[in-house]
Amino acid sequence: MGRMLADERYVEILELLKGRTILRTQDIIEHLGVSRETVRRDLNHLEEKCLVRRVYGGITSVRRALDEPPYDARESANADEKRAIGKVAADLVRDGEVVILDGGTTVMEVARNLHRLSQLTVLTNSLRAAQELTPNPSISVYMLGGRVRQGDVSTSGYLAESGLRDFHVDKAIIGAGGVSPEEGVTDYHEPEARLRRMMTQRAGQVIVVADHTKLGVVAFVNCCEVKSIDVCVTSRLADDQTVKALKAKGVEVIFADFPKP
Repeated sequence: MGRMLADERYVEILELLKGRTILRTQDIIEHLGVSRETVRRDLNHLEEKCLVRRVYGGITSVRRALDEPPYDARESANADEKRAIGKVAADLVRDGEVVILDGGTTVMEVARNLHRLSQLTVLTNSLRAAQELTPNPSISVYMLGGRVRQGDVSTSGYLAESGLRDFHVDKAIIGAGGVSPEEGVTDYHEPEARLRRMMTQRAGQVIVVADHTKLGVVAFVNCCEVKSIDVCVTSRLADDQTVKALKAKGVEVIFADFPKP
């Protein structure tokens, strides 16, 4: 691309980031044809100006750290990938177990694949998941109370947390705004993040379901540290560096295969 001034590189990096969840440092190096040290200085400058947020292996936009699209938009995004992840995660559940499901869109795909099981007990803060599973006579559903969030139609707050304290479960299956080897599971809404954290504390095994756009992302509020994650179910579209780092931290990563678009 020829020799570029620093300001020109800043503009080019921000243009590359548009429309992406994560922009990898290596991709910037290859695109700009500059050294890793130069890119490191550029990214530090952009982060200091609050134009980007550094994540493991690259950068993400500042907007993603604070904002979350509406439920319907999230549900339709990467739908085939989420359906495949939901099926694989549901296969990790056994007859007779007690599980927690949170209100995430990928977790909802897990719920849709639990009907094959018998004598299953489900605790959830998701009215959508409860509605999906309640008609099945082989599944007992416990609905956590609390304030209902519009759009997501899920509960959180003091009533949900106090109700959860009375239960011990085999598995917690949770979604995420982001999954990072450094920051663990993060989310966008503080009450729901706090409830997710409690879900992980009440479970013998924690399973995180996350499509590839969530890996390497750090959202606004911490839910749990990476050491609390036992299994992460994602797809092979996930960033290789992030997957390797998660495995190095002791997380079992399981890939769900699906037809690529």
